[in-house]
Amino acid sequence: MKKITIVLALMMVVFTLSAAFVPFSYNRTSKTFSSPTLLLEENESTPFGFLLDFSSDISGLSFLAYPLSVTEKAAKNMAYALEAKDAEWWRSNPEVISVFSSFDASFPTPTFEEDRENLELWKIRNYLTSTFLSSSYGEERRAYVVSSLSGDSEAFLENEKIGGDTDFFLSLFGESISDGFGWGWNVNLGFDGSDRLFGGGKSIFSVDARGEIGYAFAVSDKVNFGISCIPSLRMETYILPSSYTLSRLQGSVLSLFTEDFRFGVGIEVNAGVSYRVNEELSFTLDGRNLPSLYSYWGISLGDMASFNLNFNRLKDTWIELPDGVLGAHWRRGGHRVDVVMDSIVSQLLWMKEVEDYDFDFMLCPKVQYSYFFSPDKSLTAYLENSLIAFGVDYNGFSFSLSYGIDDNNIGVKAGYRF
Repeated sequence: MKKITIVLALMMVVFTLSAAFVPFSYNRTSKTFSSPTLLLEENESTPFGFLLDFSSDISGLSFLAYPLSVTEKAAKNMAYALEAKDAEWWRSNPEVISVFSSFDASFPTPTFEEDRENLELWKIRNYLTSTFLSSSYGEERRAYVVSSLSGDSEAFLENEKIGGDTDFFLSLFGESISDGFGWGWNVNLGFDGSDRLFGGGKSIFSVDARGEIGYAFAVSDKVNFGISCIPSLRMETYILPSSYTLSRLQGSVLSLFTEDFRFGVGIEVNAGVSYRVNEELSFTLDGRNLPSLYSYWGISLGDMASFNLNFNRLKDTWIELPDGVLGAHWRRGGHRVDVVMDSIVSQLLWMKEVEDYDFDFMLCPKVQYSYFFSPDKSLTAYLENSLIAFGVDYNGFSFSLSYGIDDNNIGVKAGYRF
């Protein structure tokens, strides 16, 4: 008991200190190591497996299939937003004028002299609603103008967000769990897309390699305790909206990447306790990300090309916000129901850091129903916030479909354990 008390006290100290770091969201840890008391319930030996995880909203899928259709919508959105700008805004944003002039020499470049200000503003507005949106301008040329200005949120109407939240992850993994002790590894290649394709926001391309180790033991006949530690290495680069757009228009993946890359080392610590009421009902309380952080160093693409690998510039320390997760688990025969409440502590910490953030209770509850025909064959239904998912596991193969009601986000996961 003394050992457990010391570990918990240390975790609470780390929990308190971790709130001072910048919030960061990237959690690809397996369910078992996120809730380490499950190590006592699992027996797994998977030398190698893979999981493909793709999700996108309707605009993102349309953009991937036919980008000009989405840029046409963005062009109208942009034209109406710029038409409403006054002369002072145009005077303060000469880079927007330069973009239009570089694609069309006939753009009415203004001088905004006092006696001609209204006339020149009228010429710009007429150009936006007639010439720019006319068929003679051309869809592709409009698309390149939109791409060049896609990082400027003021150039697009705020109340007509053009989505593009496309995420893709490929995870390679292996794990071994027996008698409460477990270890594993996984490598994740991911594209974490911005939720706004035009008008601000950045996407992230990353490669993440991590190890997982955990141990759980019985404190008494009804109480179990578990702890897990996940060290990791990470590389990432930001992808600007313009880079994403040009990559699709030009059919070149290399257009995605920006100049600067970041490399980091990190660690994630989770701890949990479970209480079994009887053979059918149990409760768990997990402290997750206690802490989960990365220390980053930056290096430019030019430095890598010249083999000038200078990693001495510490960029930042990022963290996944700590959280407390309360779960209730019921099983009878092949039926299993899991009800989890999380995102409470993390949201309270976020409210402390962000003045205008309002607590969202609907982020907290998660409900999952599973029916096991055998240990390797099951059907699952899942509800989380506005996300509904259905999945099947069959002899190592897994497949699921999900739909996000709020943002029309469609998700597909497919994987196999060898």
